[in-house]
Amino acid sequence: GSHTVCGPAKPSPATQPLGTIRSARDVAEGGLYTIGRQLTIEGGTLNGLEVGQNLVVRHYFRVRPLAGSDTTGEHSAGLVQVVSVTERSSIAAVIYACDAFRNGDFLVSFRPESVRPPEPRGVPDFDAAARILYADDAQMLGAPQRLMVIDRGSAQGLRVGQHCTLFRRHRSGGPEITGEAIVVAVRLDSATIRIERVSDAIAAGDLAAPQTPPADAR
Repeated sequence: GSHTVCGPAKPSPATQPLGTIRSARDVAEGGLYTIGRQLTIEGGTLNGLEVGQNLVVRHYFRVRPLAGSDTTGEHSAGLVQVVSVTERSSIAAVIYACDAFRNGDFLVSFRPESVRPPEPRGVPDFDAAARILYADDAQMLGAPQRLMVIDRGSAQGLRVGQHCTLFRRHRSGGPEITGEAIVVAVRLDSATIRIERVSDAIAAGDLAAPQTPPADAR
């Protein structure tokens, strides 16, 4: 529900960090924080921070794809709220943490994804398939409830709540269906999907065909 902010994404070049985590006042076990814990932030009013602002905590991670050079993924770990601010530093309180916050994690403005109920299942458009780029930080394979990033987004008509059929191509060229996923977040040229069910492990390079609901179900 509220934790849809968490997970992997393809970095957006336009994202301007507003601050960086400099210290966690209470160093928790393994960097995990509970609601209300306070963090010191490098960045203040000069960076555009103000009291009451909600910020997403993020870091970049390296992906070693099966072929080609390393690429960079982005991981969102949770949400904090600014509780006090000076020109160059701030204090933020944890709203929720899905996993560890680290010194050096950067903070960006929180823009809530519109929450939409899942669309009806439909017919997969194999010709409009997206390629799966990577799973979340330190994960290799997609399994149920895991999140993965694909290389198509709102520019290609993908929508939050849309179902996708996961597949790979047979040597004959036909699709071998390996599972199903649902789109949970969309950017211009990428999206994040949540794996719903699989008949085989899902890996980078596998494909995700967006489903088009029947016209009368929309």
